[in-house]
Amino acid sequence: MFLVYDLMQCFVSRPDRIWGVAAAVTVIWWLARLAKTRYPQIRAMPLLVAAVLWLAYGFEERDALRARANIRIDLLVIDPVLLFATLMAAILLIDSILRTLLSKAPPPSDRPRP
Repeated sequence: MFLVYDLMQCFVSRPDRIWGVAAAVTVIWWLARLAKTRYPQIRAMPLLVAAVLWLAYGFEERDALRARANIRIDLLVIDPVLLFATLMAAILLIDSILRTLLSKAPPPSDRPRP
């Protein structure tokens, strides 16, 4: 639990950093969606879920900052869930990319068959 706390400490009271992570995950999701048009095996939806969670966390952190909340029991639940969702999205994306690259089937051709 202390590792999760240490990893997430740089985001406490910093919604700008949180929204930066949400933007980065959204860009990766967008790139994965573009790749999915050519390689349908690519998994992009978990990235969207992680981006939405980071965005919601940014708004929650902004509200806590405005309210000057000192005791943050909510972080005991939010931080592990957020890290788990982000980690699983990254693992699923990397797994789908590796499976696509290592499969023996060539990518679909853009030319129509005669």
